[in-house]
Formats: sequence, structure tokens, C-alpha cells
Amino acid sequence: MHLKGLARLHLDATIEDISFRAPRGLNPSLILPLASGQWIRDGQTVLVSDAMGSGKSFLACALGHQTCRRLAESVVGIAGMGKTDGAVI
Repeated sequence: MHLKGLARLHLDATIEDISFRAPRGLNPSLILPLASGQWIRDGQTVLVSDAMGSGKSFLACALGHQTCRRLAESVVGIAGMGKTDGAVI
């Protein structure tokens, strides 16, 4: 099973799908840095809080999908670095 399946994200949302033009008051300078995943490496938690129907689940799933993509890229990169004589360490 891949990371997205393990995460059980119920919306197929991505960071690229987030609209900052909608009247939700989303600040790109606060949201987009979360896409880097630095908050995870720093051992921090993200809390998404707002009124019902404001897009909290969408935002949380978009961050979850981005995290899965970044982790998958890291694993592929690490596996590629381990190649020496044709074997993957």
C-alpha cells in the first residue's frame, strides 16, 4: 500500500488546488510554507480551525497529500543514493 492509502485522506486535494482568491481569507504567506514540510521536520503540529464549510478538511488533505509526495520523493532519492555496484542499500 502506498503512503496516500495509509494516510486515508478522504479528499483528493492538492496544494496547487488551493484558491487564495476565494473569500476565505487564506493568506498564501502562511499556507504555502507549510507545503515544504519543515513543520514536520521541526516536530511541530498544524491546527486548522475555522467555521463549518470553510475548507478545513480540504486544506488538511492538501497538506497531507503534499507530505506524502515529499516523503515518497525522499525515499526514492535515498534509494538512488545507495546504488554502488547495482545494489540498493
